[in-house]
Amino acid sequence: MIRQHTHQYLQWRKALPSRLDLENRLFWKRAVNDRGQLSEAQNDLAEQVHDIGPRLQSPPKTAGTATILGVVSPAMVARYAWDHRPVSGETRELVAAATTNNSVPTSVQQFFDDYLHDSRAGFRVRNKMEFHDLTGGYLRYRNIYQNTREQTVAAVSSSDAAGSVEDAARSALSGTDEEATA
Repeated sequence: MIRQHTHQYLQWRKALPSRLDLENRLFWKRAVNDRGQLSEAQNDLAEQVHDIGPRLQSPPKTAGTATILGVVSPAMVARYAWDHRPVSGETRELVAAATTNNSVPTSVQQFFDDYLHDSRAGFRVRNKMEFHDLTGGYLRYRNIYQNTREQTVAAVSSSDAAGSVEDAARSALSGTDEEATA
């Protein structure tokens, strides 16, 4: 399910839209206060796909090239190795999803336009987006985490409206409490 969602998200998002395309998208029109961050995030996705492109095409590095560069400069060897590092199969799949012209079903597009938020656009460190080279950026599968019963019980205070920690934990675990989502 995560794989399908991520592929559809990237197909909806598109890695290389024109500026005009972004400004015509429904989520952009509604995001009056967040357009700068959304624009930066879109540019980050496009940059990530652009940067990875040569690595998808480049021939494998050879010991001979590294040796020649090592004679010139050890720093060049490190840069060459970084620029030619392997691209995983998963990342290749996600680049393909982000760059194909496939459209998502209308219902999926409406769902993403109406309910999805871009956590990368909003999650910032020192007012900058996290570096996609360190985190995988948009080209990685997300994870879903769920608390164990013990973690849920520990997180619920005894002053909860459910009356007791046990009752609150039971409602959270059964999904009947408004705070049940993890």
